[in-house]
Amino acid sequence: MSLIPTVHACAATGGPILPTDRDVLFASYFARLEAALRGGPVDGVLLSLHGSWVAADDEDLDGRLLEETRRRVGPSAVVVCTLDLHANITSRMATNADALVGYASYPHLDMRETGVRGARLLFGALSGGPRPRTVFRKLPLVVPPENSQTTGGPVAVAKAAEAKVGKLPGVLSTSLFTVQPWLDVSDLGCSCVVVLDRSATAVELAGASDGMTSVLQALWDVRDEVRVDLVDPGVAVREAIRGNSASVITNSRNASGTGPVLLVDSADSPSAGACGDSSTLLRAIIDAAPSRETRVLLTLVDPQAARVGRSQDGSRVTVDLGGSFDHALFEKVRFGGIARHVEDTTVRFGAGVGDGLTAELGDVTVIEGDDGPDSAPGLSVMVMSRPVACYDPEIYRVAGLSPENASVVVVKSATNFRWTYGPIARGWIYVDTPGAATPNLKSLPFTRISRPRSPWDEISEPLPSDHDAFGDAHKRAYARANGSLPGGVTAGARANASLGFPFYVSRASGSTVFDIGHRPYIDLVTSNGAALVGHGHPRINEAVTQALNEGMACAYDGPAQIELAERLCDAIPSFERVRFTTSGTEATFYAIRLARAATGRTRIIKFEGHFHGYNNPLAFSMWPSPDPAISGPLGSPRAMPETSGLPPSSFAEVTVVPFNEPEILLKTLDVIGHETAAVILEPINYDAGCVVPDPGYLELVRRETEKRGIVL
Repeated sequence: MSLIPTVHACAATGGPILPTDRDVLFASYFARLEAALRGGPVDGVLLSLHGSWVAADDEDLDGRLLEETRRRVGPSAVVVCTLDLHANITSRMATNADALVGYASYPHLDMRETGVRGARLLFGALSGGPRPRTVFRKLPLVVPPENSQTTGGPVAVAKAAEAKVGKLPGVLSTSLFTVQPWLDVSDLGCSCVVVLDRSATAVELAGASDGMTSVLQALWDVRDEVRVDLVDPGVAVREAIRGNSASVITNSRNASGTGPVLLVDSADSPSAGACGDSSTLLRAIIDAAPSRETRVLLTLVDPQAARVGRSQDGSRVTVDLGGSFDHALFEKVRFGGIARHVEDTTVRFGAGVGDGLTAELGDVTVIEGDDGPDSAPGLSVMVMSRPVACYDPEIYRVAGLSPENASVVVVKSATNFRWTYGPIARGWIYVDTPGAATPNLKSLPFTRISRPRSPWDEISEPLPSDHDAFGDAHKRAYARANGSLPGGVTAGARANASLGFPFYVSRASGSTVFDIGHRPYIDLVTSNGAALVGHGHPRINEAVTQALNEGMACAYDGPAQIELAERLCDAIPSFERVRFTTSGTEATFYAIRLARAATGRTRIIKFEGHFHGYNNPLAFSMWPSPDPAISGPLGSPRAMPETSGLPPSSFAEVTVVPFNEPEILLKTLDVIGHETAAVILEPINYDAGCVVPDPGYLELVRRETEKRGIVL
């Protein structure tokens, strides 16, 4: 087995990527993939994506990357993708990946293990093991990261339910995704993903569906508990300095009860996409005037101030800090103290989350507060030029600061700090600060998310499955379709009187179709027979892909049409010639015309309840009323038109008879057989409910039509 690397690219969390930058990354990746394909078919692809990648012109770049990968490698290749626990799962992602595998933990403690799990699914399938398939369900719920840790708290209940699903027959992998909450995209929500053996039985698929429901129900039940209690900045600073306030959340991992209290400014967390340039807590700490004995540490991103130490190392400086990127949200705060330049500004994470990863802080200057103006003697401000993840205490240590010996430490992280500061922190306070990464989601200007959605809306339903109660997504699609499709459907047969709206499907795989609410269904209809071998069968997909790649010259015949006709004639002894059509309506149109040409007659006899498309002489009595006053008596049914717009000649050219009534058929043939060109029927009356012909009935029809020179 040959392993071919493609592209490794990383970026800090931020806003939507520019389309030009996206195009560069895509081109680099696909150039390597296509180079590999020139050496022969690719058997498998293993991708490591985040799952919340957005561009200014595309809400789902992860799905787009998977879609374009699938288009290139074809349906036979196994595509496995590992994701962050905060991925926003979409139908495009699930359709184009055989398996989606997410981190199991938050804080993210299993990055390597997730890669191993994904690789095992891939190599297992390539070695003759089960080929995976992905199903998922989604909730109209967004969980703030501050309370989405899997090591305890509300989300741990849903994780326990997920663990049970992982033990079900046919299940290869499970993942719970609590979603990146600051994505302003329409299809935003938490998801449960189950990876199944592609050959899973209907019972196993149903078990997985029920399992996903149980996981999402557990998460939905704690939707109020995941909301974050925030403390006013001034109050939080005073109580952190005091150290024993009820506002401090106790750190259960530090049994000693000693160490610093963490002021959690998660709204300004660079690892969540904020700029790290908030001056809110700096202002509150200066106002609180901590003593020299009360050591307080704070980080802040300000490129201009971070360079001060280069020229004024050891000197007292006064700088205006904050709002270097987000000018509208943060005011400059003046701070004075002794500047200390930091030479080595490369931080290596090593406290349990992302161990071994490195980050460049850029220019770094530490300003030590003193008794001078605009200062606080116990405060050390670490000013850096680049916004980097601040959840690891190693950030401070790089600058020669000791968080374990401080009284108060400002941490700009939502949850990862719980693990990295676990051995040293006494506890923490979540502070109500402004910022792009605030857990107060209602305070942010979302414009694209679909509603209703928690926490923006109060939803009283016990479990609003997959965005909506059943039918809401279909009704919205129906309203949209009515603007451009007659009746909101592409064919009248797809209207659904029992539901009151059409049943819209977004994707299909094997024996399963998924509606636009992401619910899986076993497809017993098999597209009315067109998908007898299942949806997306690899051999069919390969043939279609090959035809597309060769350029489908639809206006011409070629070897493929000839070969197909020969195969049909060889397989079915009665076939002498073949005419290809694109629909049943077209096929019966040709059949009726051929019968009339062969016999010189015009009348057609059809059977009540039989469906043959929408040709004029056949658009009668497909779904007759059971009321004889409308449809006529059993022995003499009326030809009931199924549509308006039929010409008068159509009524004069069709005779309708009941099915499985040989005496009535014989009497009809005795009267009008001499003017009848064709008798047309469904051998099994499928459309009206699978009415099987009585023994000998079809033989009688064949015998009597042949005797009278009528085409059957």
